[in-house]
Amino acid sequence: MANAHPYPLVIDQGATWTFTFTYSVDGTAVNLSTYSGSMMVRTNFNDSATQLSLATGGLGMTLSSAGVITLTATAALTAAMTPGDCVYDIQVVSATGVVTRLLRGSVTVNSAVIR
Repeated sequence: MANAHPYPLVIDQGATWTFTFTYSVDGTAVNLSTYSGSMMVRTNFNDSATQLSLATGGLGMTLSSAGVITLTATAALTAAMTPGDCVYDIQVVSATGVVTRLLRGSVTVNSAVIR
């Protein structure tokens, strides 16, 4: 399996944020219907606290049989984030326990003026 693909993200503080992408291998979408998954955003790699945590099971992350992954953070969740530069990972876990990191990289959290 290839390393996690680096991809920069931008989140506006205090606004609903949605990010959708498709996980495919050699051009074929992966059936994720039996997988679980999660995304974590931290201020830096060594920080024990999370700025944002999303997961399957009704916690802001959905996975489809067509390989589509949708991440959604409510306005309340993004309002609690500290503006600035952060880092993130997105991973999925197969029914047999195989963990695959799909995306990783930087997250810029833009400050909100309206509060």
